[in-house]
Amino acid sequence: MKTLTSYLFFLGLIFNLQNAYAQKPITLEEVQKYLNQPETVLIEATIAEVKTADKITYINLGDKHPNQKLAIIIFDTVLFKLKPLLFQQWENRRIKITGQITDYKGNQQPQIILENSSQIEFLE
Repeated sequence: MKTLTSYLFFLGLIFNLQNAYAQKPITLEEVQKYLNQPETVLIEATIAEVKTADKITYINLGDKHPNQKLAIIIFDTVLFKLKPLLFQQWENRRIKITGQITDYKGNQQPQIILENSSQIEFLE
């Protein structure tokens, strides 16, 4: 009986870990619903604009700043690990992005901060 209980506990632990790292596919129109939620989302969208300032690169999706639906924030420490493409070549390309959606300083502007280069994939 102890073995069966341990086995079931182990299976439950694996199932919960898989759910914790699962990515929920969403659209740009659904971004606000996932703002500051613990879920990791997966978004496929076209880059509207790329800007750089103070060692930070901003990728705006859905529209240009200040009307973007989602901003992707990439610090230089992550940026150098991406393919060496010119930023001008990034605009109008489709990407797949994963991460948690947070808001910038509580002002309801959704963003995903890239912590790892594996969170972004260029599709075209």
